[in-house]
Amino acid sequence: MPYSIRPGLFDLHAHYNLDLVDKGRVEEVVHNGIIYLANGVTACRMIAVRVREIPLFLDDY
Repeated sequence: MPYSIRPGLFDLHAHYNLDLVDKGRVEEVVHNGIIYLANGVTACRMIAVRVREIPLFLDDY
């Protein structure tokens, strides 16, 4: 039986909305990706998407 190793970690419970400057919770997707990559996370699983207009796959363009 062949085995394979997947590099990186998986974030199974991603929270992209933050309240860093006391303006309420806002979505922050620009810098979180860089922070996750710096910590070794290479894939995120998002259960719910708040903005439904964002295409989830490139085929939707």
